[in-house]
Amino acid sequence: VVLKLICAASSIAAWQKQMHNRGASQLQGTGQFGPLTAAVVARVQQENGIPASGRIGPLTWAAAWTGRY
Repeated sequence: VVLKLICAASSIAAWQKQMHNRGASQLQGTGQFGPLTAAVVARVQQENGIPASGRIGPLTWAAAWTGRY
């Protein structure tokens, strides 16, 4: 599932809320994929060895629950 630009705002909001709970306090679960979300996506991908794509694909989605942040 690639969330950036093509997925329901509710899915993006769920990922943002999870990352907020993990310490990304700048994310508020708005469902909008803006620069704050992009920065957290980049950090999650970097810290978990996920190739940088700027998108919330399956590995980045899973890292919100099981990966490092």
